[in-house]
Amino acid sequence: MATSAVRLQEIQWSGITFTPQPSVWQRRVLGSLLRLTQLPESWDSYGSPRLQYAAQRAAADLIAALAPIDPPMPHVSPVPGGGVQFEWELRDRALEIEVLPDGSVEFSALENQYSVEGPLSQALAQAPGLIYWLTSSHAAGR
Repeated sequence: MATSAVRLQEIQWSGITFTPQPSVWQRRVLGSLLRLTQLPESWDSYGSPRLQYAAQRAAADLIAALAPIDPPMPHVSPVPGGGVQFEWELRDRALEIEVLPDGSVEFSALENQYSVEGPLSQALAQAPGLIYWLTSSHAAGR
């Protein structure tokens, strides 16, 4: 017992991080992402690589960033080249967030005949705003 106490005293703590229990939404979307990691090479029969690690990591971080706002369930699909896409359609709006194989993130938003697309250079900070746009009451009133 004295040996255990000495070993504990030798440990230096730099901090404790509390991680909340994942929401149902987060578990379901992470499950979809996990299934995509099981796809074989050339899953699309055109030689596309498996989901790349950088894309997996960035997608998991994106899921964690969106979980607190409890967005609608996205359609999660692989994209050629080793990336992953999250897609939502709600009323007259559509939103796609694509995580590229290198972990960078792009989006495309469509409302009626108008669309905007581009990179999300700070995806974890910017993506929740896109979800708010998608689910805003402005869209519900149409």
